[in-house]
Amino acid sequence: MTETQKWIEDMIVGGFIHPFNKEKLIDLVYFSERQGRTPVAVFREEDGSMFRSNVAELLLMPLAWEAVGRTRGWFKYTAEYSGNPEDSRLDTVLQYHMHLFIDQLIDGLSIEEALTKLK
Repeated sequence: MTETQKWIEDMIVGGFIHPFNKEKLIDLVYFSERQGRTPVAVFREEDGSMFRSNVAELLLMPLAWEAVGRTRGWFKYTAEYSGNPEDSRLDTVLQYHMHLFIDQLIDGLSIEEALTKLK
C-alpha cells in the first residue's frame, strides 16, 4: 500500500464527508496511480453509490485533512467543536502537517514523497 492510499484510508476512517455530494465515504473501491498522471480514487458512499475523485483535489480540501488528522491524532477536539466538520477549526498541529506537505510539493517532491515525510 502506498502512502497516498494510506492517506486516503485514514481520510475515510476519519469520517470525511465530501462537500459536494454530502455523503460519507465508507470504502476505497479502486485506486489508480499511473506514472505521470494524477492519482484517482473511486469510493463507495453510505447510500451505496460510487464516487470518483482526483486525489490531488482531495489533498487540497481542509475537511479531508481534518479527517486524516482525526485518524492520525493531529487534530485535537476543542470545546468549540460541535461534531459538525463544517463548524470545526483547524488545530495548529494539523495546520503544520498541511503546510509541510505543501512546502514539500513546492520543493519539487511528488505527492507520494511528500506524504511519506508526514510521519
